[in-house]
Amino acid sequence: MKMIEIKHIGFVFLIMFNVGCADTQRQDSAIYAEMDFYAEEENEEISHLLDRVRDAIGITSTSIIDFSIEGETEFMGNPGRYVFAINSEEDAWFTAIQGPIEYAFGYDATDYYVKFMDGITRKAGPNETSRSRLSGYVLSHAWLLENAPFRWNLESDENSDHLLYYQLLDSYSRGVISIDAETYLPVKWVSHSWEGEEVFRFEGRFDDQSPWLPSYIEITDSDGVTSQTRITERKANNQPVRDQLRTRLKQNKDFFFDVGRDAVVDLRRSWRGHLMVQASVNNSDPAWFFLDTGAGVSVLDNRFVEKLGIETIGKMDLLGVGGPESATFHRADQFSVGPLTIRDYLVSALDLSFLDQIFDEPIAGIIGSGIFSRSIVEIDVEGGQAAFYEVPEYEDEGVTWLPMIVDDGTPAVEGKLEGHNGLFVLDTGDGTGALGIHSQAVADHNLLENRRTREVGAGGVGGQVRVQRGRIDTLEIGPYVHHDFEANFFEETGGGLSNPYYLGTIGMRILRDYRIILDYENARMALISTP
Repeated sequence: MKMIEIKHIGFVFLIMFNVGCADTQRQDSAIYAEMDFYAEEENEEISHLLDRVRDAIGITSTSIIDFSIEGETEFMGNPGRYVFAINSEEDAWFTAIQGPIEYAFGYDATDYYVKFMDGITRKAGPNETSRSRLSGYVLSHAWLLENAPFRWNLESDENSDHLLYYQLLDSYSRGVISIDAETYLPVKWVSHSWEGEEVFRFEGRFDDQSPWLPSYIEITDSDGVTSQTRITERKANNQPVRDQLRTRLKQNKDFFFDVGRDAVVDLRRSWRGHLMVQASVNNSDPAWFFLDTGAGVSVLDNRFVEKLGIETIGKMDLLGVGGPESATFHRADQFSVGPLTIRDYLVSALDLSFLDQIFDEPIAGIIGSGIFSRSIVEIDVEGGQAAFYEVPEYEDEGVTWLPMIVDDGTPAVEGKLEGHNGLFVLDTGDGTGALGIHSQAVADHNLLENRRTREVGAGGVGGQVRVQRGRIDTLEIGPYVHHDFEANFFEETGGGLSNPYYLGTIGMRILRDYRIILDYENARMALISTP
């Protein structure tokens, strides 16, 4: 979403094939390293340009002007209403899109929050926080404050726009701002991160007030999804922004539990270790769905959508292990699994025919974040059962919980890889893998140095990638330590396993040894070792 997006359809089931064996050395990756040409401190030329931009916008280097704006927007092919509000005294802001597909996010002076497009509200994870930070700085003009966490460099030409290069500190975001040579107003931001390129475009002037507001805003995220907004109203903040943010983030009560149905359902495993449960869409006969904590949104196979005749309401690209894959969006009247039924449930649709070779029969879809977020889910692989419990009714006596975050719809926990602390995604969609180590961690910690590996291939949504496979000494998660096992070292960028905010993704070869309990609402999880 970047500010308006769904990341990731991250199921990473891996189809491996040997390519050879070699002793590999670390290949330095500078793709997210700090650029040498960013100035540690502003030089005179940069300071002069920033002062000219502040004068043109109508703010100072120490304060910004609070405002609230509304506009008509088009998002994922749907008309909607765009809202942005900031209150510097509260140190709070929010933005939202209202329409057939809704999205909201903001900052309340303490934390960043997001209301996902499938109706779930939660504290933002590290990746969502990074995107929200940048969007907040851009839209509020706070990037021009003297204490803003940016480093700069400048390319200036009398006959063209000024190009102000930036790096947002404590993040993997950097890019360039185009400053109009005549008006000294920003006309375009191009932001680069591990996910790709995001572009903000600004045109015109809405009114003669300060600060300057463009009459037209266009945001194209790294998935290629473009939202176009024409500002129609500027007004003062009539209520505290934090209160408005809480209202925008109010959780939808769009689901219920049938007390007459058993919480426990049968769980099947494919011959490659992937998990399946039965679910029903729009009162269809029960069909088999892939149970995938790595999926940021639930998915229907295109063939199943066509069979049910569900109307398309939007489209975008979703990011998988191999890169982006085109998807459409739909609203199912009902989506039921076990005792849980969600009404008016936003799902995506993809071509999942490539899964036919993995499962004994066609798969109707993928159960992802929206299902997990509305229940407490227990997965007992060895026992062949999954269970879906209503959160307030769950009895957790004797359960030792671990803190968990949910970022872009996927759960993650803290752990330690060969002495390196970090976050690890839990991915039941990776049926055959133990651990996929993200490309930034591979580079940052020299994990291929003096390590014997062989090249293999990994496939999933988005296509195939090449990875190195080698042995890991130790992985610690909670009270459990795993010793001497094979892991996949990713080096390519652009897929879900290049996310630099995580050390790695844990798959079913490790998770199958536990009864897994996931409580998204209370940001916690448990692993209980099974005999």
